[in-house]
Amino acid sequence: MSEPSSPPAPAADLKAAIPSPVSVEVSVPSNPSSPIDKASVSTRGDRGNKNLTYTERRSMLEFLLQRRNEDTNKLARHAITDAAAEYRVDRRTVSRLWKRAVQSMENGDQVADIASRKVGHRGRRKRDWSAELERVKQIPLEQRGSIRALASAVGIPKTTLFELLREDGSPTRVINSIKPPLTDKNKDEVQRMITSNIMPAIREKMPEHMKGLPIFIQQDNAKVRSSVNDAAFTKEGQKDGWDIQMQSLPPYSPDFTVLDNTLFKTIQTSLKNLPPLALGTSVPVLNELLVGVNRAFELLTKDHINDAFLSLQKIMEYTMRVQGSNTYELGSTGKAQLEHEGSLPISILCHPDAMLACRAVLDGVTEEVL
Repeated sequence: MSEPSSPPAPAADLKAAIPSPVSVEVSVPSNPSSPIDKASVSTRGDRGNKNLTYTERRSMLEFLLQRRNEDTNKLARHAITDAAAEYRVDRRTVSRLWKRAVQSMENGDQVADIASRKVGHRGRRKRDWSAELERVKQIPLEQRGSIRALASAVGIPKTTLFELLREDGSPTRVINSIKPPLTDKNKDEVQRMITSNIMPAIREKMPEHMKGLPIFIQQDNAKVRSSVNDAAFTKEGQKDGWDIQMQSLPPYSPDFTVLDNTLFKTIQTSLKNLPPLALGTSVPVLNELLVGVNRAFELLTKDHINDAFLSLQKIMEYTMRVQGSNTYELGSTGKAQLEHEGSLPISILCHPDAMLACRAVLDGVTEEVL
């Protein structure tokens, strides 16, 4: 005759065995035994695939303890369903947690076992993109101008490619992204190039009567750029009586970048027109880019530059009309017709309506400050 099994632990012992490093408030309906509409019970599909945290498990166990029958380890009617609805999980998840807690106490454990049993790496294995990433080295430079273009050329979804470019510690890590961040040494080299090449060229090419007037070198508003208040840059810009300054574009204003509409477009065109490489040969990316830049600079005419600055003036006018916002719509400027007639100006007059709109905003801001 078999010996009787040890009696289950009293309910009070189970409640005392709940781990208590965290204080959790649990809301309990006024009538715990009232039935609940099963259609309102949220399934794991509604909640997503997120696993329950330790705090959620402990809170769920406290919720169930308040719905157990007195002096027993049996739950009241609909307690499992109510907990499933409260924590937006499947009923089987609640049932497993309760059974584990009761079983751990019956085994003589001092603390109810509600810890997650999922350890180590879990879930779907990551796909190996190493073969596709190796193809990046073979992609022509003109197809690497953006994430979208590179993803299309390599055959990787653009969102996946973006994550791969940002990934750290992976065997297939891509170190050189589309626009890698500059180090302090890179910034010093850029600044040295500006002060040693660009500023002397400006002083040489600019008319003498421009000396003393402000001349701006424009850069975008990226964090990696040099500061507009850099002491060395300011000193070099004021050399020989000149007033050359660094100016950053306003944020979220890509239309203000003149180079995008002139030199950069010409560079992209020149790269596409480069002769194809012979089979089995390769040219370093930097050399290929330098060839494209030099060719683009040779193809760039004064008419292209004039056209770009006329577009910039119209964009500024559109911005003034919408009180400095970037919600404007670019309209037709008629530059092609004027150029065909030989009457394309080198500058345009700002529309009076744009001036009035801009003045109204500035006056309003001034009044608020005062």
